Amino acid sequence: MKAHILGLSLFAACLLAHPAPAAGAQAPSPVAQSANTYSGTLVDSNCNPSTQRAACEVSASTSSFALLANGKVYAFDNAGNVAAQKELKSSGKTGTVSVTVTGKMSGAMIQVDNIKIH
Repeated sequence: MKAHILGLSLFAACLLAHPAPAAGAQAPSPVAQSANTYSGTLVDSNCNPSTQRAACEVSASTSSFALLANGKVYAFDNAGNVAAQKELKSSGKTGTVSVTVTGKMSGAMIQVDNIKIH
């Protein structure tokens, strides 16, 4: 009987030490994803490098961007598209444009924090 009561007391102590999150609160992500730096070519997000290389080149009218690196295309999130368009316009470059992108990879998409045109 004493062992059973001691076990219940330990269980109750654990619950008090680690309460459940409040209703509506989100639990923290188990793995915090940090930003990385990626280098490659700035391309139109509709780019298919294996069949239509010319469609990959960016221009002043491009509004949806991606990074072409190691033969793979990684689309930018909305914030990345806005940042890429702004940087591209201020650089005056078009065609084949080398970039360095800082952000978080999420599948085949980059959540862009910063973009630098070279």
